[in-house]
Amino acid sequence: MGVPAAHGARAPTAAGTDAVTPVNTPARSALELGYLTEIGMTLDEALVAATSRAADVIGRPQAGRIAPGARAGLVFGDGEPLKDLEVLLAPQVSEKATHVADKNEQMIFFVVPDATKPEVKAAVELLFKVQVESVQMSNLKGKSKRYGRFMGKRKDLKKAYVCLKPGQEINFA
Repeated sequence: MGVPAAHGARAPTAAGTDAVTPVNTPARSALELGYLTEIGMTLDEALVAATSRAADVIGRPQAGRIAPGARAGLVFGDGEPLKDLEVLLAPQVSEKATHVADKNEQMIFFVVPDATKPEVKAAVELLFKVQVESVQMSNLKGKSKRYGRFMGKRKDLKKAYVCLKPGQEINFA
């Protein structure tokens, strides 16, 4: 049974993963919330799936709630939480990205095509709890590729080079 069918059957759904890797980062949680709303959950249902219900599933009922005696990390801000975070698609994991990170204290993220510098800055600061000094954007045109006897084109990409303030660090481990 897939997640849409489980939601349709009103089965309890929990979001999240315990496998943090360079590809599966905490940034993916915001995308997961977006996916849950796409299958028909309300924003409130998606947030419950990612907080209190996820805490219940892993046996930590004191987490994921706002209540006396409970432990919670709260983020207050203007705007819509999902829209603010879904500009980041994924970090770029490559030798060049590692070199840029070491040399210039920058992180490279793939972002949505219509993302702006202020949106990327706000998303990185909110998601990773760091201070961003500057953001540079780069548009990459998709390559023309041959698929057998057919010509095709890979999709265009947009990257954000995020420069962190001195002493700031994003750790994906």
